[in-house]
Amino acid sequence: MSFEGRRVSEPSALRALSHPLRLRLIELLQQAGPLTATEAAAHVGSSPSNCSFHLRQLAKYGYVTEAEARAGRNRPWRRVDPHVTVPVDELDQAGREALPMLICAAAERYRTNVLNWHSTRDSYSKAWRSASGDAHRVLRLTVDELAHIRDSIASLIEPYLERTPADDGPDTVPIAWLLSAVPLSQPTSSDADLLRTPRST
Repeated sequence: MSFEGRRVSEPSALRALSHPLRLRLIELLQQAGPLTATEAAAHVGSSPSNCSFHLRQLAKYGYVTEAEARAGRNRPWRRVDPHVTVPVDELDQAGREALPMLICAAAERYRTNVLNWHSTRDSYSKAWRSASGDAHRVLRLTVDELAHIRDSIASLIEPYLERTPADDGPDTVPIAWLLSAVPLSQPTSSDADLLRTPRST
């Protein structure tokens, strides 16, 4: 299924992606299309030399590549794969040790996107405000039900995964889409007793 995207399991490739600025640069290239290091720096608030270094590191592991040069300008960079999957069950010990850094960096990127949305949402129309948002729900599911929901969502968004800025219509905007569905830790016996004990008033 193309929903999975590129599978990355090499520890060095995971560590290369576990950097806030690199995740921002990848997101920016997917959002805006090919950009030079200087253009990217203007968007992310960093220096061209720093962006150039991080783009080269991303290119080393195949996340970005140089695009066709523009006349009279430095060669821009472009995103290689629109989405990446980490097959956790296939990771070796080094890969499992590198994974938490990537999870933390990705979580911080998500947090930043959500905070940015809430700080700017009043600048969007009511239709966009109604259609957008984030929610946290706790569902009680069997493993088959969870797999069914995951596959159903994947089928819904799959037609939109390969769109690029060149495909955008006048009303198209990039959307940060996050799907996280993981089992919660079961309460311990002491936790369960606490939940059942009414609080004194």
